[in-house]
Amino acid sequence: MSINTLMVEGGATLNWGMISAGLVDEIYTFVGNLIIGGKTAPTFTDGEGFTEAELLGLELLSAEKIEEGILLKWRVKGKRN
Repeated sequence: MSINTLMVEGGATLNWGMISAGLVDEIYTFVGNLIIGGKTAPTFTDGEGFTEAELLGLELLSAEKIEEGILLKWRVKGKRN
């Protein structure tokens, strides 16, 4: 028995851990109809971040309108190891 798909929902720390370990193939992001901001607003990832040479490329696979927002499905072009 093997695991082919695993969905992980979390905050910036978990997102960074999964991405920095090279374990992410796809990313789903929802863009809603509210703007949240400020100095303490959460970001998609925490951690050490990427250098310019390590930037992670994404390919847009689909965009689906859901009520007043859009669900974007991305494929990760390169994995960070």
